[in-house]
Amino acid sequence: MNTHKAQKKWGQNFLKDTTIIEKIMASVPRSKHAVYIEIGPGKGALTEGLLALNRPVLAYEIDRNLESTLNARFNKAENFHLIMDDFLTRDISIDIRDHQFSEFDVHVVANLPYYITTPIIRKCLDLANLKSITIMVQDEVAKRLSAKPSTKDYGALTVLSQYYAQIDYLFQVPPHVFHPAPKVHSAVIQLTIKPERILPVDQEKTFETFIHQCFKQKRKTLINNLSSEYANAKDVLTNYFDKEGLNPQTRAEALNLNHLVHLFQKISLKTQH
Repeated sequence: MNTHKAQKKWGQNFLKDTTIIEKIMASVPRSKHAVYIEIGPGKGALTEGLLALNRPVLAYEIDRNLESTLNARFNKAENFHLIMDDFLTRDISIDIRDHQFSEFDVHVVANLPYYITTPIIRKCLDLANLKSITIMVQDEVAKRLSAKPSTKDYGALTVLSQYYAQIDYLFQVPPHVFHPAPKVHSAVIQLTIKPERILPVDQEKTFETFIHQCFKQKRKTLINNLSSEYANAKDVLTNYFDKEGLNPQTRAEALNLNHLVHLFQKISLKTQH
């Protein structure tokens, strides 16, 4: 019998409810050309469902104490590829190439530790051929990622995530379906990667800086947040708000992605030239 104890340092909460596992698996996109990347397979609750899709599964597990459990459970599955390492410090592109999966569509599936949700999503977004990310995260983060403008959860993380992907909040997950049970609710969300991005790749880091400045102090107006960094911000914003019929006291949280991209092109890019 496996008596592995969940490690707090890695935020381990093992999923034990088969109904939730089935719901997650029903949400995972199917593709004849897929490779599924699982981050933190744990004891293999989701891994089993992924392997049943008859496509390669590249699983990253940081906890060495789980290696024998995973190998004993899945060593007969030819499509199971276990990498015992930290996903965040690993060069995933090299792993994909070394396993000869470079031509496949990449779909990420994970029950993520709460404390590293954002860096993992950011790292995944840089993967070539990424098509989707289906993840369990803290409910509060799920609401922030999928938020709409003019709601309390809408912020820089929302805008930057929605720049890369269509984000769908799928369902909430109660604490009791895990062992040990976390203190808060979780939720499953899905990021479907947009086939084309609005800005050229070489402008995206500058756009990220701009968005963080827009939301730097949420109680401040957009004009106040941007004027300290961009000399032309006040004039551009005043004209834009007037043209769009918006209040000059508008805050960043009231503007959707397209508004913010448009302002970035007028303010930040012109400042650089």
